[in-house]
Amino acid sequence: MGSSLRSKLLLYYMSCTSNPVTAARFSYWLSSVLSEEILHSPYSKRGEEILEALANFTDFLQESVPVCETFLTKYLHLWDGTSYRIYILVLITRFRLYPFSTLNDLLLEPLRKLFFCSNVYFKCQLLICLRKLLQNFITVELERYNTTLRRQENVLENTTETFNHVSLFVEEVEKFQPLQTVAEFIDFVDAMCLVGLGLEKDNALMMSCVLDFFELVSSLTVQYGTPFVLLPSRGLIYKGLFANNGMTCSRMCGILLNCRNGFLKLKSMPKPDNLGLVNIDVNSIDTLNACVLDFCDSLWRYRAFKKDTRYPTAFTVEDGVVEALSVPRVNECFSLHRHQAFLGFAWAYLKEFQPPEKKVHPDQIKQAKRSYLEFLRREQLHGIAEFIEQFIKKASSSMSKSHIAASMASP
Repeated sequence: MGSSLRSKLLLYYMSCTSNPVTAARFSYWLSSVLSEEILHSPYSKRGEEILEALANFTDFLQESVPVCETFLTKYLHLWDGTSYRIYILVLITRFRLYPFSTLNDLLLEPLRKLFFCSNVYFKCQLLICLRKLLQNFITVELERYNTTLRRQENVLENTTETFNHVSLFVEEVEKFQPLQTVAEFIDFVDAMCLVGLGLEKDNALMMSCVLDFFELVSSLTVQYGTPFVLLPSRGLIYKGLFANNGMTCSRMCGILLNCRNGFLKLKSMPKPDNLGLVNIDVNSIDTLNACVLDFCDSLWRYRAFKKDTRYPTAFTVEDGVVEALSVPRVNECFSLHRHQAFLGFAWAYLKEFQPPEKKVHPDQIKQAKRSYLEFLRREQLHGIAEFIEQFIKKASSSMSKSHIAASMASP
């Protein structure tokens, strides 16, 4: 049976014939090997070869092996986060959909414990793994679950409807709301990211992995037709605004823009009857509006600490606090030309467009903001350039808050 993991011909045969006897024999053999060679044995080269072959096998099938999931749920409680890491993480990305409480007990809770007691590099690898797991849920497992469930229901009703082959390992599934699992999974990773960034002092590499995850989350509706839009938590959004590098801020702007496009896409999509989620109401739009206004006010409009009673803002402080700081032009502190993340870009822009003998100062950019924005785009900060172009009127250097809010539409 082990030769089937290394032979492409046998892999094709197993996947095309979908013989339940062959699948059962293979599962029995694999369960015994994983238990003997890995679960109850120390790290070995043979164990690594077995997991490598199994990882390639699951990628070929584009599905998990049920006995492999059973093995993982046992092994993760004993795993030190180092042994066979690359292959364990690959196998995790093929995990099947379960109710979130089950998924949490089997997979997420052991990973959460490892996440918080490991170094930043393991945290980054795990976030990459969870991003791939989310993509697998959306692109593969949702359709597999729905097809398998319909097949079970039709068998009970003795109907003659035919179904395409969706899995080599046919197993019964319980009825639950898969989109609810996806939404709760995203919330779980969001909370884990927020705490992890605090532990690692907003490490730039980890922040990049967090942004990778939420770039996928923010594009689910537009790219895959997911019938809901989930924003990152406010803590993560404002970490992007106050970051000390321009790429982080730019990518967060891109995420907010993706969310806005997702809400607009929802308007033209039929709402499924069995969504099973709390309806996305106007509060979600208000949250996005508030974040967009904060980004526009601070980066472009020089109104960071100006009060607005309609939306809660990250810049709301008690009366007198800002004046007590005695910071000159405090509302410009987070503008594109004075923000700590963009001072290097501002200096490079001025040195490029000003005569060598002329002294330069970031305030000189205020008269050429659109030109500076194109310079940022040239420096690969596409997110912030597209964000400003979307939410700020080009005919004016500022935009009323009512116009910004009006550009956001509730589904």
